[in-house]
Amino acid sequence: MDQSVSPGRRFGRRSRRAAACLALALGIGLGPLARAVRADIVYLTSGGRIEGKVLEEKDGVVRIQVRTGISTIPASQVDHIERKATPDEELAAARALLARDDADGRVKLAARAVEAGLPDLGVELLREALASKPGHAVALAALRRLLDPRAERLLTEAEAERRAGRLDAARGKLSALRRDAPEATCVPAARSALAELYLAEGRAAEAEREWTAALGSDGRGLDGFPGRAEPARRGLERAFAEQGTWEEAIRMARAVGDAGAPERIRAYQRLGETPEAGGGAAGRDLAGALERMRCLRKLGLAARALGVWTASPSLQGDAAFAREASWAAEESGNAALALDLLARSAHAGGGGAGVAAEDEARRSRLEALARYGRDFPLQAVGGADGLARLEKAVETYLSATDPAAPAAATALQEIESMHAPFAAVETVVRLGPGTRPAPFDGRTGLRRVPVTCPLGGGRTEYLLSIPVGYDPAKSWPLLISLHPTHATGDVQVYSWGRRLSTLDFLVACPTAERRIGFGHSRASESLVLAVAADVRRTFHVDPDRVFLEGMSMGAHMCWILGVAFPDRWAGIVPRSGSPLRVMDLIDNLFGVAVLSMNGDQDTMVSPEAPRKGCARLRDEGYDVTYREFAGRGHEHFADENERVVEWMQARRRNPYPRKVTFVTREEQYSRSCWVELAGLTSLRQTVLSVQGPDGDAIEQRTLLNTPGRVTGEIRGNEVLLSVSSNVREVTVQLADRLLDLDQPIVVRLDGAIRWQGKPARSVGHLLETSRQRGERDVLYANRVVLPVGGGK
Repeated sequence: MDQSVSPGRRFGRRSRRAAACLALALGIGLGPLARAVRADIVYLTSGGRIEGKVLEEKDGVVRIQVRTGISTIPASQVDHIERKATPDEELAAARALLARDDADGRVKLAARAVEAGLPDLGVELLREALASKPGHAVALAALRRLLDPRAERLLTEAEAERRAGRLDAARGKLSALRRDAPEATCVPAARSALAELYLAEGRAAEAEREWTAALGSDGRGLDGFPGRAEPARRGLERAFAEQGTWEEAIRMARAVGDAGAPERIRAYQRLGETPEAGGGAAGRDLAGALERMRCLRKLGLAARALGVWTASPSLQGDAAFAREASWAAEESGNAALALDLLARSAHAGGGGAGVAAEDEARRSRLEALARYGRDFPLQAVGGADGLARLEKAVETYLSATDPAAPAAATALQEIESMHAPFAAVETVVRLGPGTRPAPFDGRTGLRRVPVTCPLGGGRTEYLLSIPVGYDPAKSWPLLISLHPTHATGDVQVYSWGRRLSTLDFLVACPTAERRIGFGHSRASESLVLAVAADVRRTFHVDPDRVFLEGMSMGAHMCWILGVAFPDRWAGIVPRSGSPLRVMDLIDNLFGVAVLSMNGDQDTMVSPEAPRKGCARLRDEGYDVTYREFAGRGHEHFADENERVVEWMQARRRNPYPRKVTFVTREEQYSRSCWVELAGLTSLRQTVLSVQGPDGDAIEQRTLLNTPGRVTGEIRGNEVLLSVSSNVREVTVQLADRLLDLDQPIVVRLDGAIRWQGKPARSVGHLLETSRQRGERDVLYANRVVLPVGGGK
């Protein structure tokens, strides 16, 4: 059995609302919705019955597809089978009878498909109707009613991703919208938004194509979208200019017609008259090359201005030319190149004392910008010297074990006395010296790294695979692979075989302390977290692409760590493992992708628990894939490695989710993302004696029989919470990536307003939460603490 469960169907879940919209568009009535799988009825000898789709009857069993998967029933327990056609089959038969040009028939059949809970089929039929009769008004209206809700949601999500700086995610959503719902009403707006991203990435030709399509042949395609038409025309003008098609840029500048258009038109005309560098007079004449570069810079085309330098090798020894190129590099955001060009300019000489003083000031600024980005407020922190003070104080505070220690207290006073902007301190926390990996010695392949178990105290090791081509200048995904009972990290290396050497992942395979193993103990949890932290200290790890995988005992550990620390992982891959011990906490995996693999003949780990757990996650809309292999037992499933790699490559952690669910039975596990619980109580408690692989007593843990639970959602600038009655206090962490902290915020608990106001950003809170959590990539500006009243 191989069940692959995706986060959602392409056009969303089957919904009564979608059917009602289509019925309204077609002017027909709407009957009860049918389930997609409801056809055959298997009557059992016991008197019961099962509804589904019979797949096969052989080898003494009957296999039937039901909503939750595939059930296998012994034939001896089956009295008889009543076979029916599924909605899919009924509609397919009706579709086959339609004439090729019967657009109206397809529209009516589409309504029946949506009624039956098959919106994807409805979309196919409506598209066929439009193909046979272009401009069919009813078909187009009905199609848009099906596609528009999903398309508009994608557009809104894409714009939120863009504002948050996650451009890849934004581009993916916009591309999916344009590809999967090209008939949707908001497609022109999506094309325009996609064009903005392309232009920001220097893909001017693609930006031109998208804006041209969005504006339409008459240039009015965005008139129905307020605030989008004029920016699109300006963007299209810039796209033409980036490509050097000056006549088209002039045409668009005239269409824009703003106050600066005449000056831009004159600049485009001069550029059209001046040959490209390297291809004529401008390539040989310094004055012409400088004129072209300055003209491009004036238009904001810094990348093209820098191209003049690249295309003019015969002129690159001139100090003025190198200096002009350094300005172009700085304006294009390449501070490192600007520093190099500034050094070349100084080496070539010339310019006098005034130029030398200006260049020295620029050099300090560029060094900071090379580290922290072009928008870093260098002057607001006291220039280069002030930045060095700020960096030292931040690193001192974050490395302290006790915030009340004299060194930490002095560092915090130093930071606060500088009155640095909050954004500047946040940037230094995210990108400061402590985040930079250790110098790389150039050795790739496998190495053994000693490590101490923080709670167990014993010494062990992990095998680390460093990919060929590892470059510390870019971030890399990390996979932590956990071994089965009485094994070592070498087993996990062996399970990957030769594929390990070609993975574009850092792969860490720790060896558990033999007495402790990987199990439901804090000692084993601390070892895995320590290995992850050790790799991040040494190598450039992408914190949003950290994965866990394991086999047997290691797979159990994947489930345990997944629910205990759900905000740390992009995904977990348990092989021949079970979530049985943490089934009541499985909702915590709202943001953790799951790929579970089990054999149906496994006599050591029953596939029943992972099967049920994954079905439950799937029903909640989580990103879960369950694969159960017929005739296979307790194993690594090493032949699935390639599919595992593909699965991981497609997934990333969302560090700031807008919806959170967290359940816990122990107060030591008190937080997930931006919610924290405190003061948990329960009338009954269970003392769990944790044993190692050989039966040794490891530790005792006290579990609440009634778990504490919180669900939270952020809508606009409101935080909506629901908390179980046995929780005394809930904390909401606030971040600019989640809320507009410059506007009032409302926090509701079970619908009632419990807090409202505009919290100030706190440097002290930023630093302390980062220090406590050991995180420098997910940062919070303040918090709201709500007494709940439970737990008394």
